[in-house]
Amino acid sequence: MKTIDGVFLMSALATLAATGAHAQTTRGTASAEDPLSIFGQDVSSAVDRAADLSVYASLCGTGSAAAALQLRDAAARKVADCFKADSKAATWAADLTAHFEGKRALLLDVAGKRGKDAVCNRLHENDGKTLSAYGQDVVADGERYATSAAAAPIAKRPCP
Repeated sequence: MKTIDGVFLMSALATLAATGAHAQTTRGTASAEDPLSIFGQDVSSAVDRAADLSVYASLCGTGSAAAALQLRDAAARKVADCFKADSKAATWAADLTAHFEGKRALLLDVAGKRGKDAVCNRLHENDGKTLSAYGQDVVADGERYATSAAAAPIAKRPCP
């Protein structure tokens, strides 16, 4: 799910591609995505996952709030590291926190309006007790990222 902040982040990274970074596309392929766009999608996905982990930990008792912050911070560090020569890099890294808070607020709003089951049910099978495959992924990510941001795929991702 893209949020307005996620679209803003993608727009900011696309602007960078147009103004300074030389994105390469596969020749002869009209629909090939440039590396900067793919990087932006990966960053946005990491921040969305961090927001999910945060909400699932606080609202559903599954996942890890510490892992959420580690993952969010890993994405912000990656953007800052990859674009440290750009004067807007610090602003973009700060935008990641806004993106995180926006997605988190959206999920909490859904839970407030529709009940926490509207958010938490996807973590469990129909019996309400057995973790679904998605719930198992949330638990695994919570364990993996809680101890180290270096375990996050975005931390290992090469810069565009």
